[in-house]
Amino acid sequence: MIYGVADLSEAVRHFAERFGLESSPGGQHPGLGTENSLVPVGHGQYIELMAVRDPSASHPLPAFLATRVAEGDRPVAVCVAPGDLDTVAARLSLEIVAGERRTPAGTVVRWRMAGLEAALGQHRLPFFIEWQGTGPGLDVAMNGDCDGIAWVVLGGDPAILEDWLGHDHSLPLHFGEGESGPLSVGVQRGTEILVVD
Repeated sequence: MIYGVADLSEAVRHFAERFGLESSPGGQHPGLGTENSLVPVGHGQYIELMAVRDPSASHPLPAFLATRVAEGDRPVAVCVAPGDLDTVAARLSLEIVAGERRTPAGTVVRWRMAGLEAALGQHRLPFFIEWQGTGPGLDVAMNGDCDGIAWVVLGGDPAILEDWLGHDHSLPLHFGEGESGPLSVGVQRGTEILVVD
């Protein structure tokens, strides 16, 4: 889950105080004009706190993000790691692009992704990622009492989303009233579910 924020440092503090969820600096996204911190929530899953770093970047992501958070921090996109990115991209006629960021410790994290434009578009569809090497660089000990994402609530047309994801997916998606795109995410923590919206 990508959670758009106006101020990254303030969002890190807010997640710690409101939800008891710690985060670690992720780094900057060259060419995309954004930066992030990662909130691990178990099973290699995480909430990515993302802020605009360079509003003058040519990629549409900073402008989209700035518009989304103008009235407050909120979920802005869902990212899915399919079993085979190439197959998904071929089915949907998507271009696969490479990405990378350097962590504050100097480690380079690399990935391939497809469909980011769809996440920014009218239907706010999930985009797809495939990690290279060691993955997103999560601190697996952080928020160790969390047991993964329990569900994601999305607005929009369920039929369009199901066609996009493929009807054989097992993602814990629910649909609610509201604009297209993610509305909230539930994080399993023991017997409780933390609702982040």
